[in-house]
Amino acid sequence: MIQKTSGFCIAPRPQRPGSGAPLRAHIDYFLNRCLHVYAGFADAPGYRTQATLKAGFVPQVGGAATAMRATLRWKDFVEHGFVIAGSAATVRETLREALTSMRVGQLMVLLQIGSLPDALTRENTERFARDVMPSLKDLWSEYEDHWYPAPWTQQEGRA
Repeated sequence: MIQKTSGFCIAPRPQRPGSGAPLRAHIDYFLNRCLHVYAGFADAPGYRTQATLKAGFVPQVGGAATAMRATLRWKDFVEHGFVIAGSAATVRETLREALTSMRVGQLMVLLQIGSLPDALTRENTERFARDVMPSLKDLWSEYEDHWYPAPWTQQEGRA
């Protein structure tokens, strides 16, 4: 299995479907103002060839990517998978589908982004932990997880 860092996984309180409020402005700020990565920092030196970088990561962080994101709105962020958002049921369903289709076994979620206020961050985190995480516990349960941290035995601690 592979590890994936999800851009965002947000389960806000109920609201008008598709509105994205109250998170829309914060997502827009993060995606359009905070993702400025100098192309030279796109990957560790010597790890991949220039051709690989140009084909893979560089298009996501260069000027063309910034210009493309500037035209996107909340609906586009959701439809293009930059954001997994909505009711807890929507987030559960969309996230499970994404994890299954990509065969992802480790997930890192970003439940707080730059300008998101403390109260919304706490609500988002609590709702994710309470309403989304439990439904994902069984995913890939037939596999042994070699990467999840486990307590050391006393013998290992001395080594």
